[in-house]
Amino acid sequence: MNQSIPAVARRFPELRTERLLLRRITKRDRSAIFEIFSDEETLRYYDIDPFQKKQEADELIGFFAERERRGVGIRWAIALPGRGEDSDGSLWKNSKLIGTCGFNRFERSEARRGIIGYDLAKEYWGRGYVPEAMQAVIRYGFENLGLNRIEAYAEPGNRASIRVLEKLGFTCEGLLRQFAFYRRAVRDQLCFSLLSSEWRSAHEV
Repeated sequence: MNQSIPAVARRFPELRTERLLLRRITKRDRSAIFEIFSDEETLRYYDIDPFQKKQEADELIGFFAERERRGVGIRWAIALPGRGEDSDGSLWKNSKLIGTCGFNRFERSEARRGIIGYDLAKEYWGRGYVPEAMQAVIRYGFENLGLNRIEAYAEPGNRASIRVLEKLGFTCEGLLRQFAFYRRAVRDQLCFSLLSSEWRSAHEV
């Protein structure tokens, strides 16, 4: 039986939480994306150098869109909803991007794995926005994409990200020594995972 991951819905899957709107990242988010990805502290554990030009924000937005089009990943804007709805009932109107999150890539095979990532503008740290957003993303992965396993990677020193993953119920499987190379250096990574069976057990009514 084919257990591969189904394609992402033709219409972008807009997700809502108590405080947030998770929506498509568009060109109008250029300035907000640049603000996040040009900040050295925000990108301390990220695999790219801080942006120097707004053109780099355009390129990243294009990269997210292409990855979605090819069905190999999906990235949402973490946005604060606007005051009014658009004509189609969405809350895009005046919504403010404060971060991004989603699946960096899928393993489109019987393994049914997805790897998550997230970032948040520095001024919004410490308010619980990332765990809130990621709960919706994880639910979408297990319920809509049929994933069996969701993975995440974090440098051992990235305590904020590790706390997020622990809060979301991920298990640390161990240290991968010099597993990654970015920012001109090899990097150790901790591997975290959450299984569909674990998530469903924790969310049984």
